[in-house]
Amino acid sequence: MSASKATSQPKRPPGRPPFTPTDEQRAYVLRHRLAGFTVAQIAWGLGIHLQTLKRRCGAELEHGTRDLLGKLAAKAYGMAIAGDTRMLVFVLGTRGDWR
Repeated sequence: MSASKATSQPKRPPGRPPFTPTDEQRAYVLRHRLAGFTVAQIAWGLGIHLQTLKRRCGAELEHGTRDLLGKLAAKAYGMAIAGDTRMLVFVLGTRGDWR
């Protein structure tokens, strides 16, 4: 066996190195989820697999979804209160068990 093989670096396991998101990447996930992008679109934008995004940035995805739904609900209620008849019927039908 040659001397160069004996002193070579230990082999790295196969596959990509583990993904550890930076603060900037976490902010990207939150910002894009809040803007309504799908999880698949966000993963594609970061260049990672969908499951990796869910595993490593699950909190950001959840918070972004909650914030988005909260803002949309506030807008819907505001429109209903302001007199938008269609929105009033929608809100009562979906949230008020009104038929």
